[in-house]
Amino acid sequence: MAARRRHLRRLPRPGTAIYAGTDAGSTVAHGRIADEIDALKAIGMSPTQALGAACWDARDWLGRPSLQHGAPADLVCFSEDPRTGAAVVNHPDLVILRGVTF
Repeated sequence: MAARRRHLRRLPRPGTAIYAGTDAGSTVAHGRIADEIDALKAIGMSPTQALGAACWDARDWLGRPSLQHGAPADLVCFSEDPRTGAAVVNHPDLVILRGVTF
């Protein structure tokens, strides 16, 4: 585990793509995206980079469009800044999925 963290600390530099939810291995249970975001911060990514790895950067890599007027969108909304950590990310205030509000 210590060796894995040492190697991962070298990665968050310009030109290295890291995305949450990919090859998490046994360090983070599947379905725990908020914990993955925190784990990325722990290896040296900024809060914005870590959240981006789970959101907009991953969306761009997948070739999905960004928010556009009139286009369909799935949204997860927070009243607090989700970059602060898992406590916020795990408790969204509003989720809109395929036009249905949860």
